[in-house]
Amino acid sequence: MHSIHLVGRGLDRALRAGTLLCVNVAGALILLIVGVGALDMVMSFALNKPIAAATNLSEELLPPSVFLSTGMVVRNRADIVVDVLTEWMSEPVKRVAGVLAAVLSFVFLGILALGAVKLAVSSVAIRETAVAAGEFAVWPMKVAFAIGVCMTSFEAARIVVLSLIAPADVIPAANKNEEN
Repeated sequence: MHSIHLVGRGLDRALRAGTLLCVNVAGALILLIVGVGALDMVMSFALNKPIAAATNLSEELLPPSVFLSTGMVVRNRADIVVDVLTEWMSEPVKRVAGVLAAVLSFVFLGILALGAVKLAVSSVAIRETAVAAGEFAVWPMKVAFAIGVCMTSFEAARIVVLSLIAPADVIPAANKNEEN
């Protein structure tokens, strides 16, 4: 096996591990959202003392929890596919369309990642906090969001590389219609 393959496998394993870590953190954030929501309901209805920042905290935790898990969706090509046009395309046209879709997804996610990193850096610099209903730090959530978007864009870059060098049936879930 060539050294380039070993490097590629090592990078792929590291990216998979990072994406898996992000999914686990996203799951913890979702549990926190559910826990705060449940506690807020109990406090509101049983004790008539709602948690002041419960809604604000949930609103701030939702974007990082979504984007921390999106990398795994991209990695496994588990997104929703509406295949209206490609069934009439020849195989070479399908391949070009697949590469084009992968590149456009990567470009979009890359631009989103750059914006998220800029937002996170400025938020960390001022130690941003929310003060609407209760005071809590917002900057860790913006950092988590940026990490999730960056991991998703790395996974999108991986799909671009796979679509360029591998046959379509090697890419995970590329032939979803045949699987379902």
